[in-house]
Amino acid sequence: MDWQRRYVNRWGHRLRSTLSLAPSESTLALDYRIPLHDPTRDYLSIKPQLQVADNATGKGWSQTLALAHVSLGATAGCAASALIMRMKI
Repeated sequence: MDWQRRYVNRWGHRLRSTLSLAPSESTLALDYRIPLHDPTRDYLSIKPQLQVADNATGKGWSQTLALAHVSLGATAGCAASALIMRMKI
């Protein structure tokens, strides 16, 4: 299931959530985008994710948090992304 709110506030912040449910592995991921200098091409992306697994080796879960600066180029499909931080919580 995928849900997106195009504008969270008047500054153009965006939110997207993705939920995937399965007996063996379930995932909840968020993508919160904050526009920077050029709102159509330059933004900061904050992506927390929760993953729960139940497989033959046992049950487990993991949490990750990623922070990236994304800048889209002038040509279509050209993107530069700089991963600022990725950590397991």
